[in-house]
Amino acid sequence: DRKEFNMNHIFNPVENAIKPNTEVTLQIVARDYKWNLDGDLGKSAPFKIQYLTHADHAKKIREKFKEMLLKLDKLAADQERLLLDSQELRDNADEMSPEGVKETLAEQAGRQGELAKNAMDVAKEIESLIESAQPNRDIDSEQIKEMAEIKQALEAIAKQAMKDAQKALDEASKMNSQEGKEGQEGKEGQEGKEG
Repeated sequence: DRKEFNMNHIFNPVENAIKPNTEVTLQIVARDYKWNLDGDLGKSAPFKIQYLTHADHAKKIREKFKEMLLKLDKLAADQERLLLDSQELRDNADEMSPEGVKETLAEQAGRQGELAKNAMDVAKEIESLIESAQPNRDIDSEQIKEMAEIKQALEAIAKQAMKDAQKALDEASKMNSQEGKEGQEGKEGQEGKEG
């Protein structure tokens, strides 16, 4: 009645006459000792393995890292746009209704949160690249160091975005509580005049 088994199988492409730069689809099939009676086979979902040379693996990692750099550029542009929007809000807040300011702050907080999430996602992708790159002798330590620095930059963007989002939410919350107090004071003043 056991449903799970831990077994090791070393897949050696060379022994199986698989040439480099080949993608192999594997599936684990299990059967019990009465399989010929009931025909029951347990099958895993298929999974793919790419068999690459060190040089091809290094090339794929470099290409993926270039993609990460493009994502970093986009995140930096998004952060810059948010900073400009925040400055514009500070400059124009006096001309806006309190409700408009609150809505804009809440919208900016949402964008900051999204930026933080995206930055952390890319940082995790780079961390995975670093782990994959480290054992490859065709990738030098300087390249890995550069990846680690980019990862740290992304984490800093995420941290700053979270801080900015919290600040925007706090400002919107303060505006809500001030409006509530002013409304309560106005109501009490009106009641005092009537009494």
